[in-house]
Amino acid sequence: MVVIEDGGKQKIISKDKPFLLDYKKNADKEVKIKVLIDDGIFAPQEVLVDVLEQKFRGEKIIIQKKNRRKGYERKKGFTPVYTMVRFKGVGNGK
Repeated sequence: MVVIEDGGKQKIISKDKPFLLDYKKNADKEVKIKVLIDDGIFAPQEVLVDVLEQKFRGEKIIIQKKNRRKGYERKKGFTPVYTMVRFKGVGNGK
């Protein structure tokens, strides 16, 4: 188990299990990501992950505003784009 940081968020990942990262523009086959904790030990390193799918679209997120008894209602939404990756191993970042 490894704790990584991506886009200001921390995630717990394990080996051979796909997970979503924020969209990485130039990710072809491998991506390096900052590691915070590796097996309970604080060890700043980098993680090598295999890119499975570059532009994975998540579920639509709805943003709704409303003021009661004023007739004010606004509804907007967007679909976030992620990069789907699989954990490969811990490297020294070089």
